[in-house]
Amino acid sequence: MTERSPSSKWSGRDYKQDNWDAANPINKALSIANTCLYAVCQAALHSVGYSPALGFIHTGKPLSFVYDVADLYKATTTIPAAFEAVAETYFDLDSLVRRKCRERFSDYRLMNRLVNDIDQVLGFGNEKDEEPIAFLWDDVLEWVEGGKNWGEEDH
Repeated sequence: MTERSPSSKWSGRDYKQDNWDAANPINKALSIANTCLYAVCQAALHSVGYSPALGFIHTGKPLSFVYDVADLYKATTTIPAAFEAVAETYFDLDSLVRRKCRERFSDYRLMNRLVNDIDQVLGFGNEKDEEPIAFLWDDVLEWVEGGKNWGEEDH
């Protein structure tokens, strides 16, 4: 990311859905990068059974929770990827932004982090799966461990 590059000069987020061609390169790159991130976040949410529509910060949209989750990762993934891509080229910006996002997602190990981070934010991250301890009554040994075959040949 270079602040001196004229093509990456930041003048604020300005994006109009109905006029894509009017957007400057950095705003286009941010939109492309965020779309990639939304797709990855939506896949992660679906994989663990969370509804992408049940957002906490963003509400009223089919992908509200996707946007909430994506906001956790933009500063470390899509924003740097977009600025790097614009600083490097103007031609074939879409392809370069997607490549930069893939690199960032991989370096940040995004897929490994997503589900754990979501569970932690929702308050499920500290629970441990513990095996329930069950005992069986035995007329000779009294209590024996459950979940084990105590047939004649095992005694």
